[in-house]
Amino acid sequence: MSGVCPEGTVPIRRTSHDTNNFSNFSFSYAQLGQMNHAGPQRTEAVIDYSTHGPYLGASAALTLWDPHVEPNTNEYSNTFIMVGGVKPNKKANESLPFDNLDYQIALGWALDGGDQEVCINSECLLVQTSSKIFPGASLTQSSQPGGQISHIDVYIHRELSDDKWWVSLNHEAIGYYPKEAVEAWMFGSLTMRGALVFNTMPRRQHTSTQMGSGHFPSEGANYSAGIYDYYSVTNSGQLGIDPAKTIVTKPNCYNYMGLEPTKFNKSFLYGGPGGAGCDS
Repeated sequence: MSGVCPEGTVPIRRTSHDTNNFSNFSFSYAQLGQMNHAGPQRTEAVIDYSTHGPYLGASAALTLWDPHVEPNTNEYSNTFIMVGGVKPNKKANESLPFDNLDYQIALGWALDGGDQEVCINSECLLVQTSSKIFPGASLTQSSQPGGQISHIDVYIHRELSDDKWWVSLNHEAIGYYPKEAVEAWMFGSLTMRGALVFNTMPRRQHTSTQMGSGHFPSEGANYSAGIYDYYSVTNSGQLGIDPAKTIVTKPNCYNYMGLEPTKFNKSFLYGGPGGAGCDS
């Protein structure tokens, strides 16, 4: 992501596969539902989530990595934060939070195997305002296991003055969702952060697509991927952390390790190498 567009214009994304892209995701919750079902394809997840809203936003620092992804597949590996909501007079399902969300805004990075479609730019109904940064832009600075760790700061928040939901990267506002795009969704009922791997079971065995850095959390912060300094914004504008639940679908393939929280934020390590036999 370099250079600045002329005033009055915004950058657009030229599609190229096998690049680490900063993206504004629109997750398929039917696909997320595959986490709890056996079958030839499934979504593996390491997720930390809270359902103690209402929320006005969420923020976190995501470390950047270049994980291996099975080539010539529709597999992907991504890391994100998300704010989700339901329509008025409807309550989110706290035990299965993916089942009945009507709206979600997720922000993070993704790497795919050459056939992944993510919802970006106008496809996501995002009104882009930045002339420097745009969803789908390639991220060129990935971390090195045991070496330099790179990260991006991502932020989702609702502006009370105009009911717009804004998304930001590294303190630069990228754009917003107008209230018409999310109908009556005024507050988030759920916040989520974590990572997903879509596993197509190539060669009838668990995928070798890595999550995060491809290293387990037990190997430490110099090797494992991390989501740092996460906090949510309540409907009163207060910053803080909520009691959270964790979903780890295949801990022998990809795992989770919480770090010591502070009063205002929390952090955790996640990821793993995947590979044949890791789920046996």
